[in-house]
Amino acid sequence: MVEKVYFKTGNIQEINEMAEKLRRIRLFDEVKDLAGKYFVPEQDVSEYLSGKRRFLIDGGDTSKEYETARSKVLDEMFELKDPQFADVIGNYLLKCCEDSHFADLVLQKHKTLQRCIESIMGKVYDMVSDEVKENNRYAGKAVAGEAVFDWVKAYYVRDDREETDDRAKKAEEDFQKRLEQRNKAALPKSKTGKTTKKRSTSKKSKQGVAEGAAPDKNEKSLSSKTRSAVQEKGQVEGQVSLFESGLAG
Repeated sequence: MVEKVYFKTGNIQEINEMAEKLRRIRLFDEVKDLAGKYFVPEQDVSEYLSGKRRFLIDGGDTSKEYETARSKVLDEMFELKDPQFADVIGNYLLKCCEDSHFADLVLQKHKTLQRCIESIMGKVYDMVSDEVKENNRYAGKAVAGEAVFDWVKAYYVRDDREETDDRAKKAEEDFQKRLEQRNKAALPKSKTGKTTKKRSTSKKSKQGVAEGAAPDKNEKSLSSKTRSAVQEKGQVEGQVSLFESGLAG
């Protein structure tokens, strides 16, 4: 799984599950390599390795339209496949959704079960001793259920739309910057050390067609469309932005 590329796997939860297995056996360098393949923001990686985050990659805003909060929560529980944490929080949310006002809060697209869990993890992390943090040791901490459920409600009640958008924007900018660096490094270099692009030669030019001859109409159209697509995408074919796909927060 570590060797696969994101656009081939296309499953965030599979990547998160692999990252958790690596973190559990303290293979932190492998976690960093995994994160690097998918352009995970450095801040997220740092927080994940310190134990402040439960998941390596954020699932993004809700893309599906739900008629009820209950159906949304059930879908999220199924997607996360985390009986020890997500299912416990999810079942509590299902009870809370009996309140129509709270159900409306849960239905907000930027409010997700995964982000609720990350919010709780952040609060637990703040309770960990400085000694544990300095030694960069991933340690669990028992917290009373009532406190956790209070945090759950507080997450959905708090208006963090702007904060969530700002983080997503910063993550997208970081992604584009790192993608540009990777694409630049992938270009072939000439003997002088300068990057060059290979020029394809058409069959017509090989057969001695006059230099000033007009190009084939279909060839010209294809070239124009290809250049337009490359300029618009700004990335290597096959690479997908996690953030354009609604995968970053």
